[in-house]
Amino acid sequence: MTERYPTPLDVRSTLPDIAYAYSLPLGSLLFLTVASLFAGLWTLSLSMDNLALKALFGVMSGQAIGIMFVIGHDAAHGSLTNRPFFDRLFATLAFMPSLHPVCTWKIEHNKMHHGWTNLKGMDPVYPPMSPDEFAALSPWQKRVHRFYRSIWGFGCYYLFDIWWKVLILRRSENGKEIPPAVALADFVAVFGFLAFEVFMAYLFAADAAGFAWNLVLCVGLPFLVWNYVMTFVTIQNHTYPTIRWYDNRDEWNYFRAQVEGSIHTEVPAWLDFSFARVFQHTAHHVDKKIPLYRLVKTQASLEQTFSGNVKKVKLTLKEFLTVLNDCQMYDYRRHVWMSFPRG
Repeated sequence: MTERYPTPLDVRSTLPDIAYAYSLPLGSLLFLTVASLFAGLWTLSLSMDNLALKALFGVMSGQAIGIMFVIGHDAAHGSLTNRPFFDRLFATLAFMPSLHPVCTWKIEHNKMHHGWTNLKGMDPVYPPMSPDEFAALSPWQKRVHRFYRSIWGFGCYYLFDIWWKVLILRRSENGKEIPPAVALADFVAVFGFLAFEVFMAYLFAADAAGFAWNLVLCVGLPFLVWNYVMTFVTIQNHTYPTIRWYDNRDEWNYFRAQVEGSIHTEVPAWLDFSFARVFQHTAHHVDKKIPLYRLVKTQASLEQTFSGNVKKVKLTLKEFLTVLNDCQMYDYRRHVWMSFPRG
């Protein structure tokens, strides 16, 4: 007899009423606060003559881009304010520092990642290779994938394989459904912001060397840091020795993917707040329309109702390194994570 899993309606009917209590003032305040944080840190980075301080504020700007992106991510789901005009506006503005077109993100993330979480071939976010797939790679490709799953190179995965190939070059078939006018507007916004960054780097420079350093430390470095932050969060949310991935649609279902396949990473309260609740990830995947400022209570409710199904992991450097080392390939038949073969 086939086991019956709870449906989306079954799960969502257990959530507290406050899960869907939207607030335009609160959503707007969150956007303005985080946007001001990024603008302040970035301006400080541009203003510094000392290269070490310039780099420090560049790194902090990259972290602020990550927080701003979470706000935009909520807005792109239509859940930051639940007002379509404001959510689209905030998503567009919040995605500019990370150079993300809203239109491609909504297809690849909202539709594909949330619609098919942890299903290989459908979910584009860090799907693990099988041992056979890895064995079939060329020596160069194997080195690249080893680098992607290392402490030094994990951020480059998102930069090259997701942002550049999928969101910018639109190599995915899914991007073809985007209306050309919408794509044009979003890409103009993104690359218009990049041009603005280059102009500001020039404006704050005293000479050619200063302009070059501004490009490296105030434009390039924050963007690189952001990519590492993004990949770190992605790994934390869907990769762990007890998290299952699937390549068979018959094995996959909503409950296995959204409740059992999305992790609640337990972090100190201040870090959870500063990352805009992104680690309360089970609640977000149960229903992407839940605003980030309602995730804590929703997550607690889920963990009480489905205590044996929700995965909780404490964030430590040791745990993260374990995931990078032990979760490099996936055997989809036995449902076990594996490390790359030595050599």
